[in-house]
Amino acid sequence: MKRKPGDNPEDGPPAKRKLDAMDAANRKLLAQLCAGGDFLTASRRTSIVRETLSCTASCPGCLALHKEGRKEKPPDVFARIQEVDHSFSEDAGCGGLGVIVHALANQQHLIDSKWHSKAVEHLWHVLDKVGEIPEAAKNGNSDDRVARLCEVIDVVAAAVGVRAYYRALGKKGLPELPPMPAAGKDEGPCFQRVVDYSSSGLHYDSHAWGPRLEDKDIKKDVYHSLGMVKSDPIKSVTAPYAPGSKWEPALKTSYDWFIWSQTAYPAMKDFFRLLSPFEGSVISRGDMETVAAGYTGNIHCKY
Repeated sequence: MKRKPGDNPEDGPPAKRKLDAMDAANRKLLAQLCAGGDFLTASRRTSIVRETLSCTASCPGCLALHKEGRKEKPPDVFARIQEVDHSFSEDAGCGGLGVIVHALANQQHLIDSKWHSKAVEHLWHVLDKVGEIPEAAKNGNSDDRVARLCEVIDVVAAAVGVRAYYRALGKKGLPELPPMPAAGKDEGPCFQRVVDYSSSGLHYDSHAWGPRLEDKDIKKDVYHSLGMVKSDPIKSVTAPYAPGSKWEPALKTSYDWFIWSQTAYPAMKDFFRLLSPFEGSVISRGDMETVAAGYTGNIHCKY
């Protein structure tokens, strides 16, 4: 591969630098996913990440249901997923959240707005039972319940992404499972309620049942205090019409993923290069579409 003027020969060719950057981005995001989040503790998030990495396209019960669900959708998706004989890697069925984690990782073709509503209530009950819901949130509104599920969705989706890119880098098996926080070393969440960072709460659009934030109502002082910057690329993926807007209700978690995605995905200008490789890469737009089609066909992701 031809070098550009100014390239440092010791850094290797652009394709290798891209792979190194992707590996570093994966490791960074994995560490962030296992830290204290928006509403969830570090230990809670770590168990979710560990369960996701272990169960994705691997749980025998999920694989059987996935095949069944392609033929006929059950009337009560949440109940049907609960009935499955899941293979959980984490204690107590991932702390009671395994049924949600496995659904998000393996059953995108089944989950819908009704599943979402039941998952919200299941998550709230599990967290409340072990004292992980602060009084301020108990006295809040439905946004505070929904946003907690948004965070779980973001964590699972991001962990699936790390797993996929880890394998795309040619590595075998799974990324090293992050350890659970040591006793007394757990890290708490940043927020108690959605209004802590958005003055108008969650918003819904007619074309999608997932919530989003209104950009003008995100509290800039809170955003900046977390070291976050709303760059033009992030603004574009969080616009109301963009799928990325459905990540943003979990403000901190979504930001970490947005930063990772700037390494994982090519610049917008490269999407017009259909057949030649992206700069610093060995794949083209056509190659990426082929990979995406294969993923969609196997996992059946839908927005």
